[in-house]
Amino acid sequence: MICGIIMDKVEIIPECHHESGESEGWETSGKNVVWLKSAVLLSPIPQFIIDNNHKIIYWNRAIEKYSGIKAEDVVGTSQQWRAFYPDERPCLADLLVDQSIDQIPEWYRGKYSKSGLAEDAYEATDFFPHMKVSGAWLYFTACLIRDDDGRVIGALETLEDVTEQRNAELSLRESETLYRTLFEDSPISLWEEDFSAVKSWLDMKQRDSLFDISVYFQEHPDSVLNFLSMVKINNINNATAELFALPSYRSSFSSLLGIISGDSYDIFGRIIIALASGRREIEEELSLQTMKGERKNIIMKLNVVPGHEDTFSRIFVSVIDITERKIMEEALKQANRKLNMLSSITRHDILNLIMAIRTYIEFSEELITSPEALEYIRKEKSAVDAVRNQIEFTKYYQDIGVEKPKWQYVEDIVGRVLNILNLGNINLDIAISGVEIFADPLIEKVFYNLIENSIRHGENVTEITFSFYEAEDGLVISYSDDGAGIAEDNKNKIFKRGLGKNTGLGLFLSREILLITGISIRETGVPGEGVNFEITVPKGSYRMTRGNVDD
Repeated sequence: MICGIIMDKVEIIPECHHESGESEGWETSGKNVVWLKSAVLLSPIPQFIIDNNHKIIYWNRAIEKYSGIKAEDVVGTSQQWRAFYPDERPCLADLLVDQSIDQIPEWYRGKYSKSGLAEDAYEATDFFPHMKVSGAWLYFTACLIRDDDGRVIGALETLEDVTEQRNAELSLRESETLYRTLFEDSPISLWEEDFSAVKSWLDMKQRDSLFDISVYFQEHPDSVLNFLSMVKINNINNATAELFALPSYRSSFSSLLGIISGDSYDIFGRIIIALASGRREIEEELSLQTMKGERKNIIMKLNVVPGHEDTFSRIFVSVIDITERKIMEEALKQANRKLNMLSSITRHDILNLIMAIRTYIEFSEELITSPEALEYIRKEKSAVDAVRNQIEFTKYYQDIGVEKPKWQYVEDIVGRVLNILNLGNINLDIAISGVEIFADPLIEKVFYNLIENSIRHGENVTEITFSFYEAEDGLVISYSDDGAGIAEDNKNKIFKRGLGKNTGLGLFLSREILLITGISIRETGVPGEGVNFEITVPKGSYRMTRGNVDD
């Protein structure tokens, strides 16, 4: 912005950018022509200069391009208003030339201010609906030009198109208003939290390459309390105030201390570990307590707000109250336990009776010599064995779906299975680090069954491999060995109940366990080269969370 200019008798050169002849006060001496051309005519900022008679003497190339009005059409006239208004009216520069400061509010009320950078200068921001296609926002400044005797000889006005900036500001205000409305009126408990103190502590500790936050929590379990005190709660909504029985809206708690129940400290520790490992979206189930001391079971989801990843200064938290659901789940669990107990007792009694019946049949078989009667006894024994198999099957099936599904690391599941099985000389390649899936707790039996089948029926298996890749329909976990494989005509049959060398239930039950959370399994190996079981986990039921997940 060039304001409060004192001219030392500037020369006016007769060109297309000015009026031919001289304006009062602009005598010709030639001392500042180069400066004037550089400062105004060649400036990339739209500018124009009027003399003290309101006649345009300079209309630079930038304002030509911006307004679409050529200098030759307006220089020497008082039509500067044409660039901005549909009808004639004074511009800010005109009011300054006339020194009609008291009239500025009449034309620019609420839109102008006196410049704090220069004397005799004012600035304003206004919307011009007739400019461009759909109007334009302009920030413009005007200042007086005086000669070396201090007389006003003109004024300079400078323009800047701030349409994009104003639209962005407007969109930001609208978004903020919408966010505030959604935040305040949401029926879900919402929080804004500040974990910056936690982030600073983690950054300091992680300068040591040997530091492991998981090990730290194991060695210092009480440190969770310190982390709880580090977290600041900056804002909560109405639903949160209601959920926690706060005495009045906007009454708040300053930290998580006293809110998270003691039996959930280890879960909060997992949240800190997840943040330290790079996760920016975290979901955990834990318990809180209200201001009245009531226990609430909740699902807490934390999202690091984009742009705050380096500081954790803004983390958005949603809390869903599942207390009633947990009560119903516990009631259902108790009912299932009782049903399973009844089933177990009944199964035991029935199997005892079956054993007695089969014993009597065998005694009868010893007393009978008639071939026809012996054939009936053979059929009786077969029928009794079929009933026994049906009853025994309920033992395997009764536990499926009893416990609710949960997030589990595949690498950890395989590790637990390997602690039970003896691989002998079989080499194992596990390339599934960082893969977490949402599945029934019995999924451990699925991997147990796959590995056991390779050991018992794979015929000289020397290598077992676990790997994964992402496909269009989800995550594919691959289990393969280098054994005999499965014949083509058996690939679809192996998942049917009763097919197999032992009970014939292993792969059947594996498929049933996986289906609880929508996971599928199929065999795609080449006969003679080994098995390849592909376990497909649908999107939303897996996540990459730790370790090397780029393989």
